[in-house]
Amino acid sequence: MKHSLPIDQIRVPLMDSLKHCPRAIVTADPGSGKSTLLPLFFLEDHHRVLIAQPRRIAARSLAQYVAGLRNERVGESIGYRVRYDTCTSARTRLEYVTDGILIRLLQSDPELNGIDMVILDEFHERSMNLDLALALLMELQSALRPDLKIIIMSATLDTLTLSKWCSAPHFHAPGLIFPNEIHRSKVTIPLAHIVDETTKKVLTVLGDVQTKNCLVFLPSSRLIHAVHAALSQRTHVKINVLYGQQSLSQQTQVIATKDQHVILATNIAETSLTIPDVNRVVDTGWRREARYVRPWASHALFDSRISHFSARQRAGRANRNGAGKVYQLWTDYEDQSMNAEDPPQISTSNLEQLYLECLYWGVAPDALGWLTPPPKLALEDAKRLLDRLKVLEGNKLTTTIKSAAKSQLSPRGQVVMSSAEHLSTQDKLRVAYILPLLDGERLPSR
Repeated sequence: MKHSLPIDQIRVPLMDSLKHCPRAIVTADPGSGKSTLLPLFFLEDHHRVLIAQPRRIAARSLAQYVAGLRNERVGESIGYRVRYDTCTSARTRLEYVTDGILIRLLQSDPELNGIDMVILDEFHERSMNLDLALALLMELQSALRPDLKIIIMSATLDTLTLSKWCSAPHFHAPGLIFPNEIHRSKVTIPLAHIVDETTKKVLTVLGDVQTKNCLVFLPSSRLIHAVHAALSQRTHVKINVLYGQQSLSQQTQVIATKDQHVILATNIAETSLTIPDVNRVVDTGWRREARYVRPWASHALFDSRISHFSARQRAGRANRNGAGKVYQLWTDYEDQSMNAEDPPQISTSNLEQLYLECLYWGVAPDALGWLTPPPKLALEDAKRLLDRLKVLEGNKLTTTIKSAAKSQLSPRGQVVMSSAEHLSTQDKLRVAYILPLLDGERLPSR
C-alpha cells in the first residue's frame, strides 16, 4: 500500500545527502509522517535501523502503526524494545526503542554491529538519555563506525546551533495544517484552583456538539485523579487518564478507546502519541518536573509554567486531523512571561547516572563532546557521591559495579545489587523486584 504525506517532499534530497554526509537533521510539523513513513524510506538503503523515542508508549504504538502500514504484525520486519517488553524477531529491520534501551545497546555493543542507522526522534525534548546517546554516537561514528548514519529528528529545534555543532545539513517537511482556534483565560487562575476551573472548562467543551475527544493537560497524577473524580460526578462521557507511572498496557488501552472520551494527561501526551479524534484541548499551562537541588544533593519535584514551545506542541494535538479548538487556562499577560523553551534535562538534573554511564563507556564526562555540556558543579557532586558509594577506583568503575551497571539501575540501586551476591536466587529476585523504587519508578509487572 502506498502512503503519501508531506515528508515525501524531503525524501530524495535527504537520501542523496546521506550518500555524502553520514548525519542529518530533520524537522517536521505534526502530521508530516516524520516518525512513521520516513523510517520506512530508510529501509530501502539500510538493512537495520534503530529509532529512539523518549517514551515507552510512543515506541510501542509507533511500531504497531508502522507494522500495520506494511500489513504485518508487529515483531516481524517492524518491532519495538522498551523496558520490560520486547517484540522483535530475526526478521526485524526497523526497531523502535526507548532512549534508555538505546544507551544499553550502546554499552553492551559499543560498535553497534549490524546497525546501519540510528534515529534520535523527538530530540526537542532534550532528555538526558538523548543527549548522552548523541554524544556516544558521535564518538562511535568518529572513531570506529564512519559508515553509521545518525539522524536527529524533531518537531522543531535550534537547528542552526545543532547543525554547526554536528556538521549536518538540515531538512524541513511541512505538516498537514488545519485551522486551530486559541482561547485564553480572561483572569489569572491560581494552581490551587486548577481542579475546579479545569472541570468547569471541560464540561463547557463537552457541551459543544462538534467536540469529538477532548485532551486535557495537567501537571501531575494527583491533579488528574482529582479532576477525574469531579468530572465523573457531572458527566456520563468516559474519562480516561494517561501518565508516566501507569503500566504500558494501561496507557495503550487509553489510545485504543473507540467511544467519545476525555483524556486527562500529563505532558506524556505532548508529542509522539496520536490519540485518535482529538479536536479539543484544555491546557492548564502547568507541568511537574524534577530538578536537582544542590544543597540536598537530590531531586525535588516542582510545579512550573510550561514554555511557549510546549504550549504550541499541546495546542497541535487539537488540529492534527481537522479544525480544532484550544482552551489555555492562562492570560495574555501570563503568556508574555513564559519561557521560549524548556532547558535541556542535563542542565537541571542529578548527574550520578550520567557520570556512571560515561565511565562505563570508558571516558570521563568532560572528555565527551556535548551539545550542552553538563554543569561542572553537578558533575563534581555526582563524583563525590560515587566516591562515597565506593563504586570508583580512581576515575574508573570497580569490577563489581561495572557488572551491575548493565542493570539500568541508579548508582544507589547498583550498590545494593552488587552487595547482594551472597543471597540466594530467590532473594535476589525479590531485591531486583523492589529496586526500581529507588529510582522512583513503578514496580515491573509480575
